[in-house]
Amino acid sequence: MDANYPWQIDWSTDKVKKLIDLYRDYELLWNPKHPQYKNRVVRFTAWKDMAKKLRCQPIETEKKMNSLRVQFFREYQRITAARKSGSNNVYQSTWPLFELLKFLSDTQPPLQSSSMPQSKDESPGQRPQSSASSSSYVVKTETTANRSEP
Repeated sequence: MDANYPWQIDWSTDKVKKLIDLYRDYELLWNPKHPQYKNRVVRFTAWKDMAKKLRCQPIETEKKMNSLRVQFFREYQRITAARKSGSNNVYQSTWPLFELLKFLSDTQPPLQSSSMPQSKDESPGQRPQSSASSSSYVVKTETTANRSEP
């Protein structure tokens, strides 16, 4: 660890594995169906408890776990995309932490790929919008444009 940056934590492999184990135990942090999932106070308390056990700050544990989640879902998306393509080349993750994070696989709906079939009302490269949302966007833009700066 660099002495000039004492707030940086040394995320050794063992410490990362311990973080994942703790995170799995605190289901309210990762399971959207958990009754306390949306309770910010309880969630912050869970992050504080995890940080105390890891001897670091809650923000460090949260940032590291978010980074691990992003990497996991990136790998998971590659696997599901390879399965959907129907090719014989099935993607196998070589990331060593993938198996430890598999409990997250049911927590996020699969991302839609750009190769999804389009509806007949939708032209290529265009996202469908309701008329209400597009008109409110115009109103917001006009309101912002008409403001005078102090």
